[in-house]
Order: sequence, then C-alpha cells, then structure tokens
Amino acid sequence: FLDRAEEGPGARGVPRFVQRQLRALIDCGDPTHGFIRLVCSTCREPRAVPFSCKARLCSSCAGRRMSEHAAHLVDRVLPLAPYRQWVLTLPWELARAVAYDAALCSGVFAAFAAELRSWARSRAESQGVTGSDTGCVLEIQRFADAGRLYPHAHVLAPDGVFVPAADRARFHGIGPPTLDDIKAIVTATES
Repeated sequence: FLDRAEEGPGARGVPRFVQRQLRALIDCGDPTHGFIRLVCSTCREPRAVPFSCKARLCSSCAGRRMSEHAAHLVDRVLPLAPYRQWVLTLPWELARAVAYDAALCSGVFAAFAAELRSWARSRAESQGVTGSDTGCVLEIQRFADAGRLYPHAHVLAPDGVFVPAADRARFHGIGPPTLDDIKAIVTATES
C-alpha cells in the first residue's frame, strides 16, 4: 500500500504519521511483540495479554478508547440533559489545508463550536431565558471511510442551555434546530 501510494505521476505518498499508525497496527495484539502476564483473581488462571498499539487507525484500540471516553463523559462530566450530535464536514480544499495545519484546524472547529453556543443562547433568549450558557464536547476525527485523510468534527451539544441558580445550574430545553438555523450556523462558521 505504501509503495503504491508513491507510484505514478503526481503521487505524494502517505504522510509519515499515517505510516507510523499503519505499521503499529500490524503488530497490535501480537504477543511476539510483547505482553503482560496476569493472574485471574477468581480462578487463579494465568493469562498472557498482548500489548496493544493504541493507534488511531486500529479499530480494536480506537473502539476501546471510544467506549472508555464515553463512559467517563456520562459518569463524570456531562450534566443530565438531552444531547444532539452535530457533524461538521469541510469542503475538500479546506479539509486538506486543515489536515496539515494544526492552528487552522483548531480555529475552524472552534469557530463552529462558538457558533453552536451563540445559536443556543440566542434561541434561549428568544424564549425568554436570559443569563444562560452552554458548551459542547468536540472530537476531531482525521480519517473518513477507507482510511482517507479527511478531518471532520463530531460535536455533542445539549439541546438547551444552563442557567445559574442558587443551588446548581438549571437546564432549559430550546428544541431542535430548524433547517434555517442550521444554514445560519454554517454561514456564520464560514465567515
């Protein structure tokens, strides 16, 4: 795969960080590359647990990391409220630039998160809720289907806002976004 990516006219090859991820993936879970020996506390049966690669492209490692992260968010971070997933994909030209420029990547996705916050607060004010705020969890994914380099963001945002109260913040639902709301958020993010 790596050799073929460097063949032909205009071929650019595969970025080094992707090459490292692919090479790590090959050895993931292979006990000949290292393992830890554990003993079951119940049955006292010894087990060899191979080291994992922890590469982002590895479906096993990424799946475990995703499950652990989701459990942490639900158990310790996110307040009880309804949530909506937003996905920001970019035009190819911008996605390619964002893939190789960390500052641009942060700026683009931060602008999207700021627009979601602004929209939620504005919607709440139109419903008579003042002094509110909200937030989101934003995860940047660098790859799309077939392992193609294509940065995009998955955002988990509450379907409402929080208003400070004497004992704790109170949640106020603002309802789902309309198509016009979505267009306005995208337009504002573009500028």
